[in-house]
Amino acid sequence: PDRISFVLHAAGSVDLSPAQTHALIRESFQVWSDVTTARVEFVDQGTTQNSVPTQRDRRNLIYFDETGRYLDAPPETGVIAITRIQSHFATGQITDADIIFNGRDFRFSAGLFVQPGNWINLKDVAVHEIGHLLGLEHTPLDGPPHIRPTMNPFNHSDDPGEAQSLEPDDIAGISFLYPAIGYQASVGSIAGQVRDFDQQPLFGTHIKAENLDTGELFSTVSGADPSAVTVGHYRLHGLTPGRYRLGLAPIAGAINEENFGGIFTDFATGFPAEFYDNARDNTYAHILDLAAAQHIDDVDFISDFAVPGYPFVVPIAIVSNTPDTQGPYPVRVAARDAASVWLLYQIDGGSVQHLQMQQQDSLFVSQIPGQQVGARIAYQIEARGADGKVSYFPHADAWLDFTVVELTGAPLAFTALRGDDAIGVVDTGTRRELARIPVGDEPIQMILAGDQLFVSNLSSNDLRIIDTATFQVQAHIETAIQPLDLALAPDGKTLYATNSGTNALTIVDVESGQARTVEIANTSEGLYGIAATADKIFTTDIAGSQVLVLSSQGRITGRIPVPPKPRSLALAPDGKTLYVTSMDTGRLTAIDADDATVVRTIDLGVSGTFAIAPSPDGRKLYLTAYSEGALLVVDVASGTLRKKLAIGRNPRAIAFSPDGTQAYVTSSFSNEIHIVDAVRDSVVGHYATGQNPRGIALTQPVWPTIESQHPTHFALAPAFPNPFNGSTQITYTLAAESPVELRVYNALGQTVRTLLRQQREAGTHQIYWDGKDDQGRALASGTYLLIMRAGAVRQTTKMLLLR
Repeated sequence: PDRISFVLHAAGSVDLSPAQTHALIRESFQVWSDVTTARVEFVDQGTTQNSVPTQRDRRNLIYFDETGRYLDAPPETGVIAITRIQSHFATGQITDADIIFNGRDFRFSAGLFVQPGNWINLKDVAVHEIGHLLGLEHTPLDGPPHIRPTMNPFNHSDDPGEAQSLEPDDIAGISFLYPAIGYQASVGSIAGQVRDFDQQPLFGTHIKAENLDTGELFSTVSGADPSAVTVGHYRLHGLTPGRYRLGLAPIAGAINEENFGGIFTDFATGFPAEFYDNARDNTYAHILDLAAAQHIDDVDFISDFAVPGYPFVVPIAIVSNTPDTQGPYPVRVAARDAASVWLLYQIDGGSVQHLQMQQQDSLFVSQIPGQQVGARIAYQIEARGADGKVSYFPHADAWLDFTVVELTGAPLAFTALRGDDAIGVVDTGTRRELARIPVGDEPIQMILAGDQLFVSNLSSNDLRIIDTATFQVQAHIETAIQPLDLALAPDGKTLYATNSGTNALTIVDVESGQARTVEIANTSEGLYGIAATADKIFTTDIAGSQVLVLSSQGRITGRIPVPPKPRSLALAPDGKTLYVTSMDTGRLTAIDADDATVVRTIDLGVSGTFAIAPSPDGRKLYLTAYSEGALLVVDVASGTLRKKLAIGRNPRAIAFSPDGTQAYVTSSFSNEIHIVDAVRDSVVGHYATGQNPRGIALTQPVWPTIESQHPTHFALAPAFPNPFNGSTQITYTLAAESPVELRVYNALGQTVRTLLRQQREAGTHQIYWDGKDDQGRALASGTYLLIMRAGAVRQTTKMLLLR
């Protein structure tokens, strides 16, 4: 085996005894030693009193820098530790690697429950840094703690101890560098190159491989392999046998070229994620079968879903299963180098219908007519080039499909499936999943605003808006890094989103969808929990053990000290009391929301709590004790724990049914939802869900209006597209010849545009509105009302203009 020695500085950390420090460091080395597919042996050279970090003594020193003398990093940079490596210029062999812990800015703990402030679990950091000592770089492979490699540079404020285990990508890395006998014959590799539309190689793109048989995840970066012919080449080493789905994405968000690794600069960015071969959705990815000792080459990617010489086409959103029988079902695509774009669709396997899509601004749009319950609609996009070449989405021999589903009338449960990058929709009457709505990367939390559902996507740094009546994504809002918790102002007009990857708050105007970001200065870490009253915003500074009080514009007006690691916030139904959970203690804090002072602290007798939800009547509080796998029920009046209910593993979010009689609780590790009788406080059922369920919201279904199929009525159809940012198509039907008036009104009830005022014959007609007023001036973003008057008939529809 390869023998790698290390020596510990005798002093250790000032936060622990030398014996504690040294024991934790040795345990961290043992984590890597336990990898059976790697042949590496660590030689413990004991302790030293006099050695200091240097890259010239050929000793691998573990050192705690309490003053910053050797760290060479300015204060408050967030660097917890650093591994300084010296290697041979010709062979690349590591000759000296010193791990330096930042004892000046951080405190180190031995246990799973750290103290408030900049306290860090030592072993979490040590395991990561030893990976660097072995020669491993950072990985952009991300996800929930139980699948995220320890070599990912961010832990997203995971619980202490969650970064100490090695994942398949970590194991593949060390096994490739230090292979045990027989290892190379037991695994395979996949290689190729990444290029842009102009055939130029792209450096620093992230290639991820998922073993569909085992669930293992592996990744690499183009240009990182020592044998790469160009900067666009990649090779995924150490892949266990199985069926693989490959994906390509830019490195973005919290991970960038500054913190990824010293040799990586000028990453290729600005292209959308995709799957091999040229698939936007993982359902249509080309699957590769890999055997032991097999090496598959020429698995190439062209960014932007492009194939040189062919038209490019990709949907803006995928139509999901829907309860909407009225329709139409809009289809919007982006296309390039296409002379024409066609929507092909068929109902229940019938004849294929061809509709030429119309160009509106930068998109091509069309729509599929509404269908009855049970209908299965398959559709495909065809882009034709001027030279006769044709491209299809998803493929020439593959179709997208959705079904018109039936509702029981029971509440619908919308759940953020973090591991599936989707929102699951379950009819609680049957506990059957009706739809999976694709959204961004790692959907994490959600909140209802009327019939709209806002979803925060942790890794794609955005919010998605879903229409709960149709299950379709309406809009996309970009945010700062890692949007997390969401809160509505009492009037429902403003949405607030914390950003856990930075000290920022995203503020969204609900009606227009316009967003802005406000930087919050002098906070210890990214913002997490949030709640809002008419004149205040409350948010948790999780590392600073405080609740920040902000003005409605995001300016700090107060700081409230609370128990360690405050996570979630919830206001009582009357808005007078704010409740705060603590992830590191069993203490629940109650704050007077008017004067922002602590009025009560309740010890719940658990190790920590995550989510909190007051009952609709305000008499009880429900909290998730994530380590204990329990739901706590607290009596508000007495401040006592009424019940502790055993539910799934790592319970997270809580939501009530619309009538308040049931509570639904997500369990992210056991992938299930538990249903609690909120009157008797007993578990009455549970159902399985997708991967890593997090946020949840319940709403009563909105029944779409079913119109007559016969052209013997007066009707104003919904505008299409809606929302829109250029122009929208308005369709209306007249049962008989009639004078028709179409007017657009703003939110103040003022007429801003008269689209039509004339006699029209019976039949179906179309007209477009370009978002301008009668004087030709572009109108501001917002909701506008269209009113049609045809004889004695008056009908209305809303339109959302987004600039």
